[in-house]
Amino acid sequence: CTLMISELVTNAICYGRSDEEWLVRVEWFREGTSLRVEVHNPGFPANVRLRRPDADDAHGRGLLLVDSIAESWHSGPSRFGGTVVSFVMADAWPS
Repeated sequence: CTLMISELVTNAICYGRSDEEWLVRVEWFREGTSLRVEVHNPGFPANVRLRRPDADDAHGRGLLLVDSIAESWHSGPSRFGGTVVSFVMADAWPS
């Protein structure tokens, strides 16, 4: 979870855009035995995309890591304005 949160917060800081002062918001929720984490930023939802970087590319692996580790992930409009990217970790708590 720490790696995925770090990747999403880094993406929010690097790619979030606003003409005004803004915050990156991280929220987490327990859903049964799963954990859902949301990272909100003022960027545009259409800018979130899964990349397939070449081996020598220095960037572009954040969502690829999330896609590989999380049970699922989603991006779209944030209820705070801007964008939310979220992921679910299955079995984060024992049943």
